[in-house]
Amino acid sequence: MAIIVNLQFSNQPGKRGQAVSFLENILPDTRSYDGCHWLHSTTDVEDENKWEFFSMWESKEHYDTYLQWRMGSGTMEESEAFLDGEPVWRFFNVEQTY
Repeated sequence: MAIIVNLQFSNQPGKRGQAVSFLENILPDTRSYDGCHWLHSTTDVEDENKWEFFSMWESKEHYDTYLQWRMGSGTMEESEAFLDGEPVWRFFNVEQTY
């Protein structure tokens, strides 16, 4: 079953530029990873340091395989330079598409 993944995080004040550069570098690989249908990067209208990512995956297993690869690549350690707190992941089953 297809899923929507919602990843939320904040960057430290003054480190938005670092976050943007980092994301521009890694997100094309995320989008082209097996099982990823689409990926949207968004920021809060009132606080551009708060990010939310929405992506659709073929299955939770596809996303788990991707995340295991991503964590093994050192990406999470690199992001610690600008993250403010821990990221939050939420997963949703796609019930219907209209």
